[in-house]
Amino acid sequence: MKILVTGVTDIVGRRVLERLQGKGMDVRAGVHSPEEASEIEHEHIDVTFFDFSDQASMQQAVDGVHTVFFATPLSDISPEMAKRAIDIAAQAPINHIVYLSVYGTDIDPGTPMLQAYFAVEEHVRHCGKPYTILRPNTYMEHFIDYTAPTIQRERIIYMPEYDEHVSYIAARDVGDAAAEILSATEPHDARTYFLTGPEALTVREAAAIISEAIGQTVQVRVVDEAAVRQAMASFDAWVIERWLGINYRHRSGNMAQVTDRVEALVGHPPMTFREWAQQNADAFR
Repeated sequence: MKILVTGVTDIVGRRVLERLQGKGMDVRAGVHSPEEASEIEHEHIDVTFFDFSDQASMQQAVDGVHTVFFATPLSDISPEMAKRAIDIAAQAPINHIVYLSVYGTDIDPGTPMLQAYFAVEEHVRHCGKPYTILRPNTYMEHFIDYTAPTIQRERIIYMPEYDEHVSYIAARDVGDAAAEILSATEPHDARTYFLTGPEALTVREAAAIISEAIGQTVQVRVVDEAAVRQAMASFDAWVIERWLGINYRHRSGNMAQVTDRVEALVGHPPMTFREWAQQNADAFR
C-alpha cells in the first residue's frame, strides 16, 4: 500500500518518512518546491508536488494512495486550506487519514491557534474516512527554536510570568508513533491519541537540565510580554507570536498529563528531556 506523507521537511514528517522507509513501506513524499525535493535524499521514494493552495497538485498527490499523513502547518496556511486538502483526500479511494494536530485543542480552544487545529480535527472526524488524530504535547525541539539564541548569547531563557509543568515530547517519538499507525495492517479508526514525554517539567527544571548538558548555568528570567518581544527582537515576528502562544497554552496548567501512548505504539518509552538535552547540547552552546 502506498502512503502519502506531507510535511516531509519538518522534524516530525522527516522522521515519519525515515521510519516508513526503514519498514520497507511504499512511500510518497509531498513537497512544496524543487528545493524541498532536493532535501529528500532517500532512494526508492516517490516524490510529488503537494501545495495546499494548488488543488490539482493535491489531487495528483493522493492518486493511488492508500493512507495519508497530514501535517498542516497552520502558522503558514489557513484552516480552510487544510480542510480543502482533507476534502480532496476524502473524495479519493483512500483508506485512512492520520492527522497531526496539537495537544490542548480540547482544553482551551479559545486561543486562535487551538481554534484552528480543533476546526480541522472536526473536519477530519466528519470526512467519511477512517481517521486517527495525533495530539502531541509541546515538542522539546521548541527549546532550540525559541530559546537557543538567548541561551547562546546570554545564558537566559525569557518567558512570561507563569511556569507550569508540561510533558514535553521529542519530535522523534511523535514521528515513530505516527509511522507505527500508518504502517499498521488495521487502521486505528476513530482514535485520538495524546502523545507525551515520560515526565512533566517546568521551564526552570528544563533550564537546569540544559545547564547540565552544556556545563554552564542557564537562568530563567520572568518578564512581561513586551520584554519577551524585546529579548526576541532578532527572531521573525511569527516565531515570537508562536512562542508567546505556546506559553499562553501552558498557562492553563493542563499540559502536565503523562500518557503511555508512545510506548504502547512503538514498544519503548519516549525519550526523556535529559536524554534529549544531552543529544542536542551543541545547539545551546
